[in-house]
Amino acid sequence: MLSEVFDFNSGLYVIYTAYKVGEFAERMRVRHPEWNNRQCYNPRYWQGIARRLHRGEEENALASTGIDMVTDSPEAYGVDVDHMMKQIGIRLIWGWPPEHSPDNVTYRVSIGGHRRTL
Repeated sequence: MLSEVFDFNSGLYVIYTAYKVGEFAERMRVRHPEWNNRQCYNPRYWQGIARRLHRGEEENALASTGIDMVTDSPEAYGVDVDHMMKQIGIRLIWGWPPEHSPDNVTYRVSIGGHRRTL
């Protein structure tokens, strides 16, 4: 559980990166007009870029906030990421691939804080 890893008294940070996957898919549609929606949105082509951008956000959070730990899989610690993101005003879209729109955004989400000491 998250409470077993992080010190809740020191606060937690939600670190998220929006990736404009719709713009990426639009570029793929132009480059590969024969591709269908599923191919244009295939994570194999864009996920590495999104991960790299998010790692930069995590490193920035570590450097600027004084936290000493980040997890990029909050679900593994019992966090309902969908609910958490709704609480900060972001609705995640789970259907995949989405109906195409250049405005489609996907998110990488991490949680950062201070390690819990025993």
